[in-house]
Amino acid sequence: MNENSLKSDTFIVCAIFVMSNKLEQRVCIKFCVKLGKSATETFEIIKKAFEDEAMIRSKTFEWHKRFIEGREDINDDSRAGRPSTSRIVEMVAKVRKIIRSDQRMTIRELFSECNISFGSCQTILTEDLGMRRVCAKMV
Repeated sequence: MNENSLKSDTFIVCAIFVMSNKLEQRVCIKFCVKLGKSATETFEIIKKAFEDEAMIRSKTFEWHKRFIEGREDINDDSRAGRPSTSRIVEMVAKVRKIIRSDQRMTIRELFSECNISFGSCQTILTEDLGMRRVCAKMV
């Protein structure tokens, strides 16, 4: 197999599998690295294969560098930081109990009573409990 055939095969493999998933794009980047493609060539291949859903240039270059440096895993690294405590099951239950006892309670009163942020309180009410405000009542 000659080099030109390998180049066209590389492009065809990436182009045939038009994928939108970022993990699948990372697989293509890893594949290009193993074939010795530069970051710019890799980005052009990704752009051509994924069109509007291609990852941005800086991310493509970042992942290209990671794979060049020997990374094998295509998954995101685990993130450090404090875990969320406002949307845990116990807090959702507490908000549900308080709002059922007084449906006219405002979000400001509720978040100060529960000691959580306004946004977390609003998210618990609308997303976790599926409530909305109707005529000054949470239903």
